[in-house]
Amino acid sequence: MMEFKKEDVEKNKFLAAISYIPLLFIVTFAVAPNSEFAKAHAKQGLILFIVEVINGILSLIPIIGFLFKFLVGAVLFIVAVVAFVYAITGNYWKIPFVGDISEEIKI
Repeated sequence: MMEFKKEDVEKNKFLAAISYIPLLFIVTFAVAPNSEFAKAHAKQGLILFIVEVINGILSLIPIIGFLFKFLVGAVLFIVAVVAFVYAITGNYWKIPFVGDISEEIKI
């Protein structure tokens, strides 16, 4: 489990939370480049966004695209909402699979 400084969490939990709204992870990277807490959430937001883009592309496939669009889209939405709530309350949830990938990003 990742540990963050209390003052970093308190100061940047709003920025961490908005990282899960599509494309707003860019704002977090720009506004809080030195916050480990905000960056950890922003990196997960980036990975979720990439998965959303891939889902959008896969949704163009006839017949099974419908399943991708709605089922994967619903799962991504729920995961983003849960992660948003964790962040806004000053906590960090390492999203399964996404968290492991995001830890490999060096920003």
